[in-house]
Amino acid sequence: MKVLRQEQIKAIIRNPEQGGNESHIVTFSDGSKAVFKPASGESKRGLAPIAFPNAYKREVAAYEIDRMLGFGIVPPTTIRTIKGEIGSLQKWVSGMRGDLANPADLAKVSRDQINRLLVLDHILGAIDRRARNFFIEGKRLHAIDNGYSLAERAGTAPSPINNSLYQKLRGQSIPKKYQNIVRSRRKDIVEYVRRSLGENAALNTADRVDQFLRRKKWFVL
Repeated sequence: MKVLRQEQIKAIIRNPEQGGNESHIVTFSDGSKAVFKPASGESKRGLAPIAFPNAYKREVAAYEIDRMLGFGIVPPTTIRTIKGEIGSLQKWVSGMRGDLANPADLAKVSRDQINRLLVLDHILGAIDRRARNFFIEGKRLHAIDNGYSLAERAGTAPSPINNSLYQKLRGQSIPKKYQNIVRSRRKDIVEYVRRSLGENAALNTADRVDQFLRRKKWFVL
């Protein structure tokens, strides 16, 4: 995290594979890389209908919540100002993007990692976990592009997710250990969201957490 916050930047270029929001690839003086998403580059057309302003703050919030849960699937992410622009800065991850993976790659991912991602997406209310928004590195997963989460507007709880990775868990019981983890961190998560994103986002997060704690089985398409 110290590198993300303080390391001198050697180069910054537009990300050729950016999605709906503008992003840049940052190279630091030590050779490491990160992805920078400036607040000014957020797609107003994509964000406004579902009330997701300040996507850069939500990128950071997703990392902090992942850290609270001890899952380790969201790359380190912080807020930084670069060339006068404030935005999120996320550590560059290696591996294969989900939409480019073949069945053999998907089969290597551990069930534990998939469970963790599903838990996190439910808590975040993530609505954009397309295959291009996670990376596979051996048995591990890296969850990226978390800006479309933690909505301020009610009624944006996560929909059933159509994702080839999740088919392994379709109809499976949710392991109690994950519900116990979430239950133990509920207060901290909701309070963090309240401080960072406001009361409405916190209330919606609390609703999603309670929904998850009542759920018995995974619901995916």
